[in-house]
Amino acid sequence: MAEWSKALRSGRSPLLWARVRIPLLTKFSPLPEKVEAIINYKPPSTIHDLRTFLGLINFYRIYLKVAAKTQAPLHELLKERKKDLEAQRNFAVSSVLQQFENDGWKPIVFYSKKLNDTQRRDSTYDKELLRIYLSVKHFKHLLEGNDFTIYTDYKPLTFAFRQKKKTKKIPLELQYISKFSTNIQHIQDNVVVDALSRIESVSTIDYDAIAEKQAHGKELQQLMQESSSLQFKPSTLPSGKTLWCDISTSKIRPYIPEEFRMKMFQQIHGFCHPGVKSTIKQITEKFIWPEMKKQVGKWAKTCMRCQRCKVNRHTKSKFGVYQIPDGLFSVVRADLIGPLPPSEGMKYCLTCIDRYSSWIKVVPLPAITAEIVGKTFYHNWICRFGVSA
Repeated sequence: MAEWSKALRSGRSPLLWARVRIPLLTKFSPLPEKVEAIINYKPPSTIHDLRTFLGLINFYRIYLKVAAKTQAPLHELLKERKKDLEAQRNFAVSSVLQQFENDGWKPIVFYSKKLNDTQRRDSTYDKELLRIYLSVKHFKHLLEGNDFTIYTDYKPLTFAFRQKKKTKKIPLELQYISKFSTNIQHIQDNVVVDALSRIESVSTIDYDAIAEKQAHGKELQQLMQESSSLQFKPSTLPSGKTLWCDISTSKIRPYIPEEFRMKMFQQIHGFCHPGVKSTIKQITEKFIWPEMKKQVGKWAKTCMRCQRCKVNRHTKSKFGVYQIPDGLFSVVRADLIGPLPPSEGMKYCLTCIDRYSSWIKVVPLPAITAEIVGKTFYHNWICRFGVSA
């Protein structure tokens, strides 16, 4: 990004640097048109062009290591400030969420944020504490309910929760971090591998198989004829097959046949289990199929792992569906009420309701033993209306 700043001032072409600075470090592969648009983007010559380029690469921000730090020179150009990169070493904080797998740490996602002028003037301790606070807050949906360890290369922070001398005032950032974890350990060299790999359970998208199902599906043809808001355009894959995509929005969205919809949902929602609205937003930005918002919302609400781990919201159970009875007194519902304040020795009530006519019969009971309830039901219901079907 520093080379981009120099290129904007000198007018030289920065396309070579763009190829180096924008790696796609994930097993998910975007459409070739997206990658080609970034690589072949013309050198920005105006402030408007620079903002457009920054918005384009920020689409892949979570896959770019220390993005806030590398993009800072370009953001400084937007403010018409010409500062040297070496004078801005302490203007951003960054972190990485890692998972231990196969005898080694593998990064899942990166996070970085530029500091404002007030935060830059803080002490080293406060800035390192702020880095942990912002990281935990950013990864809250992934860390909540899990046991994890915070590693930092700033050793004084490891004693934050082990101080014998109690202080009158505890930083708010430290209080927030303690809600998730108090295990802060020191690491000598806080170095993260360059390649960003995801967990093995996440597989790549087979667009060739999707294109093959599109060619034999009738739903796509019907959707192309009936829908006036969607604009479908064929795209040729490297294998030679044709993939139909919607181009009505600023993002190219391939049509997903019914056989692959649950797989697309599991790949996006199953990685970090975001909320219902976030899941719908992420999937609708990448794919298209009929009634997808309703279907994706239903899948997200009934996700078993979300219901077990997220205690702030619970899915409401569906009402029971029962078959409508054929005639009077063919189906009866009985229940017991009590204990109630005693009246002439009676403390309970037996309620009987005919499902067909909603006829209600209530009989007082002195006790709720099986013998008393059985005799009461026989004399007051069966003897009068007969045996239920």
